[in-house]
Amino acid sequence: MRPNRRARRLGPPIAALATVTLVLGTVVVATLVATPAGAATVALPAGSVTVHLRGNGHGHGMSQYGARGAAIAGLTATRILAFYYPGTSLVALGSSTVRVLVSGTGGTTTVSPQSGLFVTGVSGALPTVGISRYRLTASGAALALQKLTGAGWSTVKAGLPNGSSFSRSSGNVRVYRTDGSSTVYRGVVAALRSGTGVITVNRVSLDGYTAGVVPREIPASWPANAVHAQAIAARSYGRNAVENSAGRAYDICDTTQCQVYGGMTRYDAAGHVLWTEDLAALSGNANMVLRYNGRTIFAQFSASNGGWTVDGGQPYLVARADPYDNAASGDPYFSYTRSVPVASIARHYGLVTATALQITARDGHGAWGGRMTAGFVDGKDAQGRARHVATTGFGLQAAMGIGTTWLFIQPGVRPVGHLDGFAPVAPRVLQMSGWTVDPDHTDLPGRFVLTLDRVAGSARVTTVTRVDVQRARGTTTSLLGFSVRVRVGVGQHTACLYGLDRDGLGQRVIGCRTVWMPDVLGSLDSLTSTDLHTVRLTGWSFDQGHGASPGRIRVQVDGTARPTALTTLARPDVRRAFHTAGQTFGYDTAVTLAGGAHQVCVLGVDQDGRGSVPLGCRSVTVPQNPIGRAEVIHHVAGGYQISGWTFDPDVNGGSTKIHVYVDHVLAATINAAATRLDVQRAYDLVNSAVGFSALVPASSAKHTITITSVNTGLGADTVLVAGWA
Repeated sequence: MRPNRRARRLGPPIAALATVTLVLGTVVVATLVATPAGAATVALPAGSVTVHLRGNGHGHGMSQYGARGAAIAGLTATRILAFYYPGTSLVALGSSTVRVLVSGTGGTTTVSPQSGLFVTGVSGALPTVGISRYRLTASGAALALQKLTGAGWSTVKAGLPNGSSFSRSSGNVRVYRTDGSSTVYRGVVAALRSGTGVITVNRVSLDGYTAGVVPREIPASWPANAVHAQAIAARSYGRNAVENSAGRAYDICDTTQCQVYGGMTRYDAAGHVLWTEDLAALSGNANMVLRYNGRTIFAQFSASNGGWTVDGGQPYLVARADPYDNAASGDPYFSYTRSVPVASIARHYGLVTATALQITARDGHGAWGGRMTAGFVDGKDAQGRARHVATTGFGLQAAMGIGTTWLFIQPGVRPVGHLDGFAPVAPRVLQMSGWTVDPDHTDLPGRFVLTLDRVAGSARVTTVTRVDVQRARGTTTSLLGFSVRVRVGVGQHTACLYGLDRDGLGQRVIGCRTVWMPDVLGSLDSLTSTDLHTVRLTGWSFDQGHGASPGRIRVQVDGTARPTALTTLARPDVRRAFHTAGQTFGYDTAVTLAGGAHQVCVLGVDQDGRGSVPLGCRSVTVPQNPIGRAEVIHHVAGGYQISGWTFDPDVNGGSTKIHVYVDHVLAATINAAATRLDVQRAYDLVNSAVGFSALVPASSAKHTITITSVNTGLGADTVLVAGWA
């Protein structure tokens, strides 16, 4: 991250956070040599080196994850801002405008020919019939208005003044980028001469600008006080740009070089809605900004400060411990690791090989002495000469492709892991499960050995996906887990997990667990549905040490156990098979379930208090009604522009229909099949075709609007919105 950038943005509304993709090589143990004053020299291997990190971004001002943690702890938006920007005052401004440079438009300003479209220097609204685009382009010393009909552009009017703008009576304009995507902007969209072409600038109210920034910087699903703090910080950042842009053609850009501004609604090249503004973020804080000594502050913020803010060169951007950016905030950047190819470090400094990294200065705040500020990289150039290249923390950050200067490189370490489970999963069958990883080889699966009752098995490689471990350990592979089943006899058994070091440093005992295998046999023979919310379970169970007595069973739903019950049915087949004194070993029981997917298990209970044994498990799904959200309902010329998302859990992301009623009369049936990756990630759907966006015809009068998601299969339709609009 460049030192003058505001932050790395958090990503789409539903917390999809960007990570750095690294090309990994073989990790070799790094040698750490201590030097005075907290500095250190690290001998770099030929492959990759594991780097421990804190934070993501420059750390100036507000931490977005810290704001989330503060809101979870009960702080109001005002108190959150007072902590991150001490000494500032919250002030309500009058209405103001900001000029935003729109990226990706090439050398022209191209818009959609929607109804009520006007352009400077041309009288009356522009025609729309037969026209697919309008654009303002450079023409001599002035501008020209052109239209696209069929496959060719033609000039409508030349000699228009520099700065001519598009506007609409509805108050918004749809602008097209060169990649075919488009964005609807509030306010007006102007074209200004720049070189041989033009740049595109959106003039919009400060609050309209803020509504388009917030959902691109922080998830709307986060606590309201964190979202409102973000809105005030983003508005202050934008207003500060306005107050310091004298002589420039625009105040601020719309990319991560400034802060990300997504306009009112963004569409991909196919016309699917990618995101919309968040007007709810402005609730209770309209036109509010932070000021210091009568001027709007430079309200920098970053995704995470790792637990300590950084001095930003302003009285209100101070270095201080941050108790809110912590593990409880859900911050994935609070403490993590990355594996960095040493070759990428060498290339950044013009070296053929990099042999050592010397850290000579840190800022003194937090773990490891704080963020790196200065150091040297040693190596050899193309002529074989030894080089000693000076660098900064930001330089090394760029060389490593990481998001922070708060870093630490430690010597090679032995494998880590955990023996998560060692328990009966069936009569006479135990399951051992867990994970292991070599911290020096975060791109590779772990290697391990399991022992059972002091007898070692063969060396194995982890093959089970463990995304939770991947996130916690910062690895590039998720194949870090294992699950092994073994047959055993009745009685006590002990299992131990040993992690094998991939660099030949031996093995490390990670953990041992002891468990008792009860003297219980049995089976779950069948699970059948008897009605919408009830299933029937049949089977048998008995304790071999009490073969004349009925068995004991316990039903378990989604990990929650129901009361213990006795088997009550005769099973002469079981008596014959096991030569028991009794035969009342059968069960036939009904279980009521709520809507959704469930895991139903039957456990055989040991009559001597030695625990229980799973006799079998089945997955069952009870139908559910659709869920969704109508995110946008705009009354525009010709009707209502609506958009949102919905899906029926019974089909797990399959296309769901939307019924739109105007004054209780069905006006439109819409197929919710637009791509919504954010919803897919949030609900773990099998596909992303759950969005909808359409213009529903209606007169300009006020109407009652009802939007209903149509149920598939058993269940009922869901009303997403109903009321006047």
